[in-house]
Amino acid sequence: MRIYIIILFGAFILSGAEICQAQIFVQGTITDSLGHPIPNVNIYATGLDSTSIKAFDYSNGKGEFSLELNLRKIYLLHISSIGYGKQIIDIPAHSKADTLFKNILLKEKTQPLKELVVEEKRPSIIAKEDTTIFIAESFMRGNEESVEDILRLLPGITITPQGQIKANGKTVTKVLIGGDDLFGFNYQLLTKNFTAKAIETVSIYEEYQENAVLKNISESDETVLNLALKEEFKIDFFGTATGYYDLDQNYQADGNLVSITKNFKGYLFESANNIGDNPVGNIYRLLQSGSSLPFQSSTSLGPTGGSGSLVSTTAHRVSRLDQEQYLNNKTSFHGGAGIYNLSEDLKIKAVGYFLPANRQINQQFATIYDPSLQVPNLIQRQNTQKDINAGLGNLTATYDPSQKFNLKYEGKFNTFPETELADRVFRNEPLQTQLETDEKKWSQHLRFTRKIADRKAYRIRVRYINSSNAQTLRVNPVLSGGPFGSDSTANPLMQQTKNDGSYIGTDFKYWSRNARSLFSVRLGGEHQSNSLANRVAGQPAFTDSRDWNRYRTFSTLSYQYTIGKGWEANAEVSGNLVWNRTNLQAVIDETLFYLNPEVSVTYEPNKKNELRLQYSYKQDQPDFNTLFSAQRLTDYRSIQEGTTDFSLSPSNSFSASYQYGNWQDNFVANTFFSYVTSGQSYTTASTITPNYNFGTYRLTDNQETLLARLGLDQFMNFLQSNLAFEYNYTSASFTSFFNDTANDIQSNSHQLSTYLRTAFVGAFNSSIGAEYNFSESNNQTNNFISSSQYFSGFANTTLDLGDRWQLSTEYILYQIEDAGDYHFLNTSLQFDAIDDRLTLYLDGRNLLDQTAFETVNVGSYTQSQRRNALNPRFVLLGAKISFR
Repeated sequence: MRIYIIILFGAFILSGAEICQAQIFVQGTITDSLGHPIPNVNIYATGLDSTSIKAFDYSNGKGEFSLELNLRKIYLLHISSIGYGKQIIDIPAHSKADTLFKNILLKEKTQPLKELVVEEKRPSIIAKEDTTIFIAESFMRGNEESVEDILRLLPGITITPQGQIKANGKTVTKVLIGGDDLFGFNYQLLTKNFTAKAIETVSIYEEYQENAVLKNISESDETVLNLALKEEFKIDFFGTATGYYDLDQNYQADGNLVSITKNFKGYLFESANNIGDNPVGNIYRLLQSGSSLPFQSSTSLGPTGGSGSLVSTTAHRVSRLDQEQYLNNKTSFHGGAGIYNLSEDLKIKAVGYFLPANRQINQQFATIYDPSLQVPNLIQRQNTQKDINAGLGNLTATYDPSQKFNLKYEGKFNTFPETELADRVFRNEPLQTQLETDEKKWSQHLRFTRKIADRKAYRIRVRYINSSNAQTLRVNPVLSGGPFGSDSTANPLMQQTKNDGSYIGTDFKYWSRNARSLFSVRLGGEHQSNSLANRVAGQPAFTDSRDWNRYRTFSTLSYQYTIGKGWEANAEVSGNLVWNRTNLQAVIDETLFYLNPEVSVTYEPNKKNELRLQYSYKQDQPDFNTLFSAQRLTDYRSIQEGTTDFSLSPSNSFSASYQYGNWQDNFVANTFFSYVTSGQSYTTASTITPNYNFGTYRLTDNQETLLARLGLDQFMNFLQSNLAFEYNYTSASFTSFFNDTANDIQSNSHQLSTYLRTAFVGAFNSSIGAEYNFSESNNQTNNFISSSQYFSGFANTTLDLGDRWQLSTEYILYQIEDAGDYHFLNTSLQFDAIDDRLTLYLDGRNLLDQTAFETVNVGSYTQSQRRNALNPRFVLLGAKISFR
């Protein structure tokens, strides 16, 4: 029944859709009484009620403008500019495509002294080519604290609990301030903490080109956001300081200092709390090696990550919950970033983070095994404490003296030392584990780009990476029933692992574009070196050291051609020649050559419709860990062994996507479909025993994965409300090997969600939403089925209690099959004591005192439940001081 309700609720969105149709174009020139062109004039078209903006443009330096409108509709054309009288022109309905020319004369307007000026209401959404601009104040309710609070109210924008942003289904890679990139892909520090009051507009750039020299030459599908600030915040410094405290010694303190001037943009952030507050999104993604790529809009040069970890750490996240609901921690975070224009041509950016943290996680696991394994079900408990002292430093310099060439350097250093101590109860026996991890990574990147003709350019890049990962795992006492003998507390088990890597590479790329085609060629070479050593005293099978050196030359040819009438075709082929030098036990081909082709077709008949079809065939070598044949512990009870079988892993991928609409019509629909098949690929063959899981890598055939997504988003301008529906489907079929049996597995998952968000200009606002998830794994060999399903709903309200008081409430419900119902209620009472200076808060969190939360996980041969202890109910008094 819940599924039908969600489907019916989301289907209402379809009423806003319009069929694909031809267009009429309104073009013209705006001049003054002397015949001089007037630049930067606002021109926008509305319906007869003048409430909904249908199209928008500014006149250029020659006074020219152009608008695209739908057929069979009557419009009003509004033309206005400061110092001139406003004009409104009727545009009658047209039944067929046409171009209208409107040359408009604006008369100068004199304004008497002390005349009352009534500002015209600005449009809430402005759509132009590949850019959508949201006027922030048109969506704000008044209780927004951060940029993220604004983004959650914008149509087409979704945000994960870790702060990752998607716009119309596309992942946002950067969030800019006034066109400058302070934080790259780690933008959560900005969006979660930058004050909402400073934001004037939020722009979505759907085809952002970071390299100015390549603009209008190279293609880009990168999506970024740009925050435009109000004029009163473009000053030497402004900021906020916020603190919360209660009588049980719970606390939260945050502060930031911002400077926005002509030659400098800077941001300094400090945070400390012991209530699980998450000021910067995913800490691991932010600080660990490989957390971001330099020059995001470019094809990657070199590996994206650092030296991998052999031993996995305890999961620090609870699915579906915010971190502050379950994490008992003491965390402080120190971060800052600044961009300084040394001259008109030279720009320097520096970024630094430091995170000292102490975290505690309490969990209980119950695992039910496939009966055919004849393994007793398992219950285990663990209380884990993590100590982290992580840091990151980044320095970027950009020299951009002209539109014809630029030079860019980026250097980065990451360090992530972590100690994890866990007290466990395994099958009613006490056990203690300790894992020490020290991960470091240096990365240096240099890029030179030059335009050699109007539509021709080349780029040269050089990159060097050095990374290391050292781990020490201690288990006391060692579990029985494995390769380490009987239990012994006198001699705890200790495994030491060292994984080092280095990379140096360079590439050259050339682009040539004409009116209908784009040709590019990329050539390069690289050397990647890895060494991996593992040691367990007295255990020869767990002690080994190996090296692998790979030398690769590569080339890529790409050709894009515009066929006509909205059709565009693209073909690409990459060639790879690899020389392997290694002492691995696997028999590796010393010389390899392989090709990776890709083709795509795009059909875009107008600005409302875009269809894209893509096919690719890819091959690649296995990673070092797969071919490292010595045994090693990957946690306290899992033993992994590599393989001596070497093979390239081929895969075929087909995808299709379709997007309808744009924000001129306040409606967008997105669909995506992907089908991937793998030939030979590596999988883990497992042997399950009561105390240990033994795994070995082996080759398997015929894996298939199917993904499908439908997203519908309707913005109702008259209500300032956003109604959205999304459906995701995933299906995978593969062969899983456990206990010497090949098992054919079919897994499926369905996720449906819908929500209604309002942003009325009034005393009351609310948002409601619902989500349904179902996952199932079916062993078609022995009919073992593992499944889980849950329903969740939320409702939040904001109520203005006079000019200075505001009450916000949030209620969340989870109904998880076989795990119970969970209710969460949070409230916040806000009092503006001094306008734009002092705000007081009374916050209640987890007011229904939910003490635990259970999740159900699906596996090929298990179904497990995880019970997580939650933070207790508490009420905090808080104050925020704003200054500028």
